[in-house]
Amino acid sequence: MATITAPTHSDTKLANATTSISTSSSNDCAVHGLSETPHLDRLLQSRPQSELQGLADAVDSLRQGDRCAKCAIQAAVAIITGFVGEIYTAKKSGKLSKEEKKALKSEVKGLAAGMKEGIKSQKKEFKSR
Repeated sequence: MATITAPTHSDTKLANATTSISTSSSNDCAVHGLSETPHLDRLLQSRPQSELQGLADAVDSLRQGDRCAKCAIQAAVAIITGFVGEIYTAKKSGKLSKEEKKALKSEVKGLAAGMKEGIKSQKKEFKSR
């Protein structure tokens, strides 16, 4: 098991938090069973509760109509890009091993490919209408 120290957002300032990454996950998916993204799971599950609540609030505000789509999406994107920036910094500063970098890259590429296929199929469906 490898340990990295990656900066995480707190309510008022950037703080350091230690995150352990292992290939076994005690939080396997109820739908898929064994997690296909254990490294990414560990990093995301270590996020501050306020940050995760911010993502949930952004989605909920869309559902309730409290804010326009642009505001809700910008709020969610700000949180996600902050996380991606922290991962990038951890990778560049040597806080992730070569194996962890490869595993994260593979996991993210797999997720992105799935999203890309979903978007392509929706686009094709919209064009056929």
